[in-house]
Amino acid sequence: MSLEVQIHEVDTHLSIKAAGQYSLTNLRALIDRVREESENRAKWRAILDVTEVAGTVPIVDMHVLGEHCCRVWKLTFRIAIVSPVGHRR
Repeated sequence: MSLEVQIHEVDTHLSIKAAGQYSLTNLRALIDRVREESENRAKWRAILDVTEVAGTVPIVDMHVLGEHCCRVWKLTFRIAIVSPVGHRR
């Protein structure tokens, strides 16, 4: 099952909201989609809201996702990730 994603283009950035069940595959695909959308729209800043992604991200997955982000999102790309209070994302 994939995440539901809403993307809005704002003046200087993309506003992206994801909802659904957490899985490593879903989050990796979301990271890739954010890159694709930013390239297609020539927006190098984004706000990624994952407050409606259900589940807890295991520590090992956080490491894997962090490495994936480093490979996919280059230094010219800036992102803010919004997650629920007290949750590891």
